Amino acid sequence: RGLLPGRRRRRRPHIFTEAEIGRLMAAAAQRRSSTGLRSLTYTTLIGLLAATGLRPGEALALDTADVNLDDGLLSIRQTKFGKSRVVPVAPSTREALRQYAARRDALGVRSRSPAFLLSERGLRVDGGTARRMFAALSCAIGLRPVVGRRRWGRGPRLQDFRHTFATRRLVEWY
Repeated sequence: RGLLPGRRRRRRPHIFTEAEIGRLMAAAAQRRSSTGLRSLTYTTLIGLLAATGLRPGEALALDTADVNLDDGLLSIRQTKFGKSRVVPVAPSTREALRQYAARRDALGVRSRSPAFLLSERGLRVDGGTARRMFAALSCAIGLRPVVGRRRWGRGPRLQDFRHTFATRRLVEWY
């Protein structure tokens, strides 16, 4: 014991309830910005992760060309271990993505990126920025403790939507 470094213990995933997901999306919808795109983008991101089980990086890496709303398919390119796959989405998710795209385009934010989910500046949403925003949203609804003035304690992560999705699908299948 102690001669070899110990294995890193993984954090236990948080399995979100439907109510928590709804509260997170409502908190995201309350976020204000100069164009209104921030609340729209983060509400859509949370809904997309909850409905599809995508990894956060996969959702943020989606380009407009990867989102086929006519057929309800998302093309996930070069994911973990360099693999690609196609993910079907439910009609309700397809409609939510269609509404996001229409409202995003109507806001008049000049897109400077092929990304589907855009930041206020028309660029792809950065993963670190998304994690910080999610931490702030989690604090706002009481899922994560506030530590200090501007720091967040440990709590649910964006990745936990994947665990929630897998757990629910496994229970439904069983």
